[in-house]
Amino acid sequence: HCGLNLSWAPVFFGLQRLRLALVIQCAIVATVSAIIPLFYRVQPLSAYLLLPYAAWLVFATFLNKDICKRNPTKQGYNNAMFQSQLSQLQRQAADFANS
Repeated sequence: HCGLNLSWAPVFFGLQRLRLALVIQCAIVATVSAIIPLFYRVQPLSAYLLLPYAAWLVFATFLNKDICKRNPTKQGYNNAMFQSQLSQLQRQAADFANS
């Protein structure tokens, strides 16, 4: 669970792989859903304390899904990646023109 949680932000923000981040997010929700009953058996309070976190994860998953929906892909290429690369190219062109 922790590894998935740590990998989500670099995949979503760094690599801008929105759909892969959505898959990771769903896996995070699945793992926390499996963890809560295990925690309940050991200490019910610890399971109850995970419920707000689980609710946040579900909300974040819906946000991620909506972002994916608003950034359609064409042959696996993400619009967010295109915008990022276009911005980099524009900066490089401006630097070249100024030199």
